[in-house]
Amino acid sequence: MPAPPFKGTFKRGDSGLDCAGVKRALIALGHKEVKPGRPFGSAATDALKKFQHNHGLSSDGVYTAATHVKFRDFLTGYAGWLYRHATLRPHSRQQPPLPKLIAFARAGYPKTSFKWGLQPWIVPQAEAICEEFGLSVSGGWGTHPPHKPLSDHRWGGAVDLAGPLTDMQRCNLWADGLRGHTFRWVGGPAHDADGVEEGHDDHVHLSWYRFKATTIFGTSNFK
Repeated sequence: MPAPPFKGTFKRGDSGLDCAGVKRALIALGHKEVKPGRPFGSAATDALKKFQHNHGLSSDGVYTAATHVKFRDFLTGYAGWLYRHATLRPHSRQQPPLPKLIAFARAGYPKTSFKWGLQPWIVPQAEAICEEFGLSVSGGWGTHPPHKPLSDHRWGGAVDLAGPLTDMQRCNLWADGLRGHTFRWVGGPAHDADGVEEGHDDHVHLSWYRFKATTIFGTSNFK
């Protein structure tokens, strides 16, 4: 969950994608009282004040360059801890279990024969996400060619999900909170999630890591 780039000082009542990015990170850090989107309201301000107090900053609720540096450094370390925690401690809901090693032949990524063309440990995760957010799988391996040679779809490590716009946006925002943890890359139609990525306004794209297996199980929404 990388911190968004610093775009200038903001405080309670301000709007902008930078505010939305900081709010997403605060939610991922456990501040469930903070709601995604804009503007930067009272709940987000109170959560930011707690962060500032805990890190030796002036707890005024104003997001300054100094706060951003502390925020960025903390999130980088926290994301690394989450990544190690999620991959080294399999969750009981993850069936089949995560593999210890992901390997590819020199010739490239092979097409899989599993459901939706996904790697077997990703299939139950995709099913659970569809159930949670009311979406359906619209694309797996090679279903919408041409894919780039190193596309995550090619090795069965990416899935496209489609459904009602509000449900896709909810999924998009949730998945953004797990970037750097479960997902290598996330694309989708949510305007508060770094804007709408080109070509992803009608579906949510989720890419898992290529060389180390990760899982959604045990994270928020999937305990």
